[in-house]
Amino acid sequence: MGGLKRLTKQGGPSHPMAQEENPVGTFFVKLTDGSEMILTAGRATRTDSGDVAFENVDARGNWRAICTVQADQVTNAYARKVREDGSAIWEEQTAEGRWWAY
Repeated sequence: MGGLKRLTKQGGPSHPMAQEENPVGTFFVKLTDGSEMILTAGRATRTDSGDVAFENVDARGNWRAICTVQADQVTNAYARKVREDGSAIWEEQTAEGRWWAY
């Protein structure tokens, strides 16, 4: 899987969406090899090491990573957002520092 790795369990801060069992966000990642990846997940995060992880939540509110892309494989990461006028955009996430996108 190259720069992708699957994790079995990873915790995260609680969030009001923690009661949702189904994926709620759509995320788009451009990779250094020129490929692209679109995922649905409860949230995405950029870790302190720069990896981008995609997480889902269980019925008890526990978050776990379902896919992680290593920092050196990521060119850009985006979260799908809906504007007030109803149009959808890919909102680019910062390439530095820690972030969470829902």
